[in-house]
Amino acid sequence: MHGTYANSLSDGLVGRALRQGLLAVCVSSAQPLVASDAGFALEDSVAARLIDATGLTSVTTAGFGMGATQGAYPPFAEAARHVADSRGQSEGKWNLTRPAVAFAVGRLREALADAPEFAAAHYLLGLMDARQRRYGDALAAYRRAAGAGSPFSKDSMKALFLGVVARCQAAAQQVAKGTQFLDRGKVEEAGAAYAEAVGLMSDYAEAQANLGLVRMLRGDIDGAVSRQLEAIRLDPALAEAHYNLGNAYSRQGRYEEAVISFKEAIRLKPDSAPPDSVVSIVDAHQGAHTRSVAGYQHAMRHAGLANAHFNLGDNKTAIQAYTRAIRLAPDFADGHYNLGVIHEREGNAERAIVHWRAYLKLALNDPSQRKWVADARVRLDRLESHQEQ
Repeated sequence: MHGTYANSLSDGLVGRALRQGLLAVCVSSAQPLVASDAGFALEDSVAARLIDATGLTSVTTAGFGMGATQGAYPPFAEAARHVADSRGQSEGKWNLTRPAVAFAVGRLREALADAPEFAAAHYLLGLMDARQRRYGDALAAYRRAAGAGSPFSKDSMKALFLGVVARCQAAAQQVAKGTQFLDRGKVEEAGAAYAEAVGLMSDYAEAQANLGLVRMLRGDIDGAVSRQLEAIRLDPALAEAHYNLGNAYSRQGRYEEAVISFKEAIRLKPDSAPPDSVVSIVDAHQGAHTRSVAGYQHAMRHAGLANAHFNLGDNKTAIQAYTRAIRLAPDFADGHYNLGVIHEREGNAERAIVHWRAYLKLALNDPSQRKWVADARVRLDRLESHQEQ
């Protein structure tokens, strides 16, 4: 299981698992089709970048590749142009955004619907599957391409393709290793693992987001913002990156921008979305590591939003958001602590006492909360003594 972490209200981290696996594959033995003599060659600049990025030869990109048809080549060319452009804009490295991959995959499937034996389309689709860490699908696509014969059946093409898959797998393994390090409080080692993943696969959005969290734990908030923005550019639908960005903005005092980021995280992963059954929490200041039950991730997003509203002076909205967080995760101790603070400032001693008591009950035996437990006791004693007078 590979984790993507989301920074928590109390400077923590919440893990989200990604799945990967190898699937059994079947290779079609049907004879490939042959394109007409007309051909539909890519322009030279696109073809050259595509060759560098994928190993596809000029023959396979010129419209005469095995299995190509007149109807299949235009969508293949559009997909190839997307891949080639990503290569040209990133100094020799792929930098495919998630929407770009989705577009390329869609166009390649259109091409294959018209020409099921279009070898170059299968090959490029396999590379896109590898970028999405769908290794079983990637290998199946390559085998279909190789079944068409030369050049894909040659050892050099096979080695090139498997090399791409291996780099994607290695990047995912480094993310998993980083997650394990964070679970044990080894921030520096986690950072090294995430950096290795990014080095292997710069368009790995989750790795960029996790590396941003390490930057935040090190106190490099500007670096954290930069990494989260890059993760969002690569995958605009990565809710954890928006959440992490909201926390980074909050630490910079950019609360209005933080509100926007937290709301986007909630929109992308609403409360109705199934949360992970277990998430990891790492406290940036105390270094504690605990486990929490399902619902905590959703709660943290509302808590982050509440914090931003509180710092903007909007106590009413902050109370609503914290209350929502507690409903989602009743064992969310920090939510009760912060509600106690707000209600006390609002002069509502009765509500404050309720939340201070709930907080102490939840946090009393948590070493990472020792400092805040002492503070809560002082606050609770003061309020209760005033009520008795």
